[in-house]
Amino acid sequence: MIDYDDIPREKALEQAKMEAAELAAAAGALRETVEIIEAEDIPLAYYPGNTNRVKVRAAGDLQ
Repeated sequence: MIDYDDIPREKALEQAKMEAAELAAAAGALRETVEIIEAEDIPLAYYPGNTNRVKVRAAGDLQ
């Protein structure tokens, strides 16, 4: 959950993509083959401010 009033959207998405890539590498993917395969952000009307659910998936070849 990210409030775009606190962190700009582009910065938040870039940070989420980097974290997803690091998690994929930590799970056994070759770092040079990791790529983002899905990224979405969905506004949440029931949260205060400009809160969005950010979901990013990364995948790569296994070692």
